[in-house]
Amino acid sequence: MGKLTEPIYALEYIHSVVHMLRDICFILATRSSYQSKAISFRVADILSSITHQGILNVNESKNFKELFQIKTRDKLISIFEHSQLRTLKNLSTKSDKLYNDLRTIICESVWVPGKKVTKGILVGDRQEPVDPDSFCSEVLRTLRNTHHGYFSRGSSTSNKTKYLSLIDGNVPDSLSSIAILWCLAFLECPESIVGKPSAN
Repeated sequence: MGKLTEPIYALEYIHSVVHMLRDICFILATRSSYQSKAISFRVADILSSITHQGILNVNESKNFKELFQIKTRDKLISIFEHSQLRTLKNLSTKSDKLYNDLRTIICESVWVPGKKVTKGILVGDRQEPVDPDSFCSEVLRTLRNTHHGYFSRGSSTSNKTKYLSLIDGNVPDSLSSIAILWCLAFLECPESIVGKPSAN
C-alpha cells in the first residue's frame, strides 16, 4: 500500500496544479469581478492544500491567510526581481501596490469608527488591536468560509465570528490580480511558494 502513495500523491499534485491554471484562465477570461474574486479563494485553497501536503506541512488555514499577508508579498517581489523574464521583473512593483491596496480597502471597510485605532482594528472584546495585515487576512478567510457555506457560529474561536460584523463587505476587484501573481510566481519558483513535494 505504501508503494501506491507516491504515484497517487503525484497525480493529485498535478491535478491540483491543472485546476489552479484552469481557474486562472477563467479569471483572465471572465468579465465578472464577483466570479473572479470567488475563484481567487479557490486558487488560495489549492495552494494551501499543496503546501500542507508537501514537506512544509503548514496548516491550511494558516497558509491561506499568509497568502494575503506581507510575508507572501515579499516572496512574490523576490521571485519576480530575480526572474530572467523582464515581464515578471516588472511585476515586483505591481505586487507591492496590489497588496497595499487590498489591506487599505479592507481596513477602510470597517464601518464602526470606534474600532479603528492607531495600531489596527479592535475585534470583539480584545483590548489589543489586530494589526492591519492580520486583520485583512482574517477577514478574507472569514469571507472565504462564508462563500463555502460555513457559518461563523461554527468557528472554534469566538473572535473570528466578529470580523464580518465590522466590515461593509468591500473587497477590491484587484483581489483576482493577486491570485494571478501567485500562479506566475508558482510557475517561476514553486518551492518558494509551496515548498517541495513530500517524499512520503
